[in-house]
Amino acid sequence: MGAIEKALRNASNRKGRFIFEPTPGMTFDCVSETQEFYNMYSWEVGFGTKKGDKYGKTMQEFQCQCHVSTIY
Repeated sequence: MGAIEKALRNASNRKGRFIFEPTPGMTFDCVSETQEFYNMYSWEVGFGTKKGDKYGKTMQEFQCQCHVSTIY
């Protein structure tokens, strides 16, 4: 089960305000799933996202106006 499906299944039990809220230690199956998750989160919160720097084959940075998150 991917991060998006987990977020949707746990929506009624969430502690935060948002369904798609990233948390430390989250893992994603691929870069496209990560980008989709962050796009849904940014839509809920009200800001945009973009891909940042890519470091090697295992790390992609995603950026928004509020926060910079590094995904391994």
